[in-house]
Amino acid sequence: MFIVILRVGASTQDAADTTENTRKASRSFFRAAVEEETKAAQEIVGLIEPVTKIYLDLTLSGSKADR
Repeated sequence: MFIVILRVGASTQDAADTTENTRKASRSFFRAAVEEETKAAQEIVGLIEPVTKIYLDLTLSGSKADR
């Protein structure tokens, strides 16, 4: 969340510039958050197959695989 404080007597253009700068900063933070979440999701996807294989191997061999 961004809070924009304008000085008394600020012009409409000052307000517009401040608003645009706030939007740009918000987009930058949003992009960074999306990139971070995407990277984490890719790492998780990489774990699904190996973990599933281990589970199936243990289950099929009669071992306990739920730990």
